[in-house]
Amino acid sequence: MFKKKLNSVLSTLLVISICTLLVSQFPKVAYAAITNASNSMSSSMTSAASTHSIKFMISGTMISTDTIEIEFPSGFTFNDIAASDITVTNGTTGTESTYSTTSSSPSAETWGAVFTGTNNVYLTLTAPTTSSHYPTSGQYVIVNYNDTTQYNPSSAGAYTIILSCNSSGYSPALIAVAITSSSNQVEVYSIVPPTITFSVTGNSVDLGTLTTGTTGTGTSTFSIATNNPSGCAVTVAGTTLMKLGGGGDINAYVFAGGDTSAVGTEGFGLNVMDNTSPNVGTSISGDTFTIGSGYGTMDKFRFLSGETLVSKTSTVSSSTVTVSYIANIASGTTIGGYSTTLTYTATATF
Repeated sequence: MFKKKLNSVLSTLLVISICTLLVSQFPKVAYAAITNASNSMSSSMTSAASTHSIKFMISGTMISTDTIEIEFPSGFTFNDIAASDITVTNGTTGTESTYSTTSSSPSAETWGAVFTGTNNVYLTLTAPTTSSHYPTSGQYVIVNYNDTTQYNPSSAGAYTIILSCNSSGYSPALIAVAITSSSNQVEVYSIVPPTITFSVTGNSVDLGTLTTGTTGTGTSTFSIATNNPSGCAVTVAGTTLMKLGGGGDINAYVFAGGDTSAVGTEGFGLNVMDNTSPNVGTSISGDTFTIGSGYGTMDKFRFLSGETLVSKTSTVSSSTVTVSYIANIASGTTIGGYSTTLTYTATATF
């Protein structure tokens, strides 16, 4: 009886010994703890070309022989990708450094990158040989897949990326990504129509009683705005000051560059400047315009029907233009009332 019990105990010990021996023959894989893992994609649509930016933090310090392994699930394709399409960034947030991966073998300042598996879904990165160029504990690592011919799976669903680093004793991290079909997308659209707003104020301008010793002055304003990318132009049309009932007019200033006001010499004109002689007008408020010849020099005045006062070849934010008017008479100017009606037109340029 004792002999049977002894044999049973010995058999049990032998089984335990064999099991222990067998277990000890399996390789031990060492990993660094990976936290805060994520993947930013340029597109999550099925079958779409998409870049990937995989970001994570490691808890241990890597050495030159350590590797980072990234495994995409079946369905993703990286058939045309090369080592040069990968960049690796590591460091503390805000002070990261970026390193290229130009070949399968690392160098002092570059990571080695090797793709394997069906459709190159497995990527093994080997740290640079210079210690200052590979990540240490608590640093972020960002691996960018920059190729434009890498494609998402053709079927919508949840997919898992496996991420590991073989520098210490921890398990891999998992990154879940969702691939969606076009039916899960919402297209939001609208139309911005072309607009132009234009208004004239000061529709009645009194130049006062004209004498050979004084210059009559007055102002009106117009406001202009447009979202037209080619801008707009504002023209003025009409006549010089005409005698009511007929029988005369006041000559307009028509010199190409504008005329200077001269008391005692007949003339009528306008400009869009802040003048000092005579003291009338203010500068344009708002955008910068191209001003028509003869209308954009201080103390120079001109009027010729149909000419452009201001224009701009791009969009116009709300702007206000002050038009200054002057009139002078000579000793021979016929007495009576004088007036004119000027029409301002704003036109979008296409």
